[in-house]
Amino acid sequence: KHEKKLINSNIEFSNLISQNQLESIKKDVTNYFLDEIENFCIIEKLKLMKNQFEVFKIPIEMYQVSYKKYKEEIKELEKKVYLN
Repeated sequence: KHEKKLINSNIEFSNLISQNQLESIKKDVTNYFLDEIENFCIIEKLKLMKNQFEVFKIPIEMYQVSYKKYKEEIKELEKKVYLN
């Protein structure tokens, strides 16, 4: 959806990045997200990245299971911190 808007505003956009490159970027970003899920120092960055996945049209199936697990772990940690 956003890609079409960009192409409509400037036809040269379609020449800047190929569909293969875009798919590769999606895969790389998703892999980075999944690799960093265990790294709690970038929790906010992961939340922002998840929001950007919609922009890149990255299918939720590529990261949903890991992200849900991550969210559950965070909730448990927050409970422990709150109770202590």
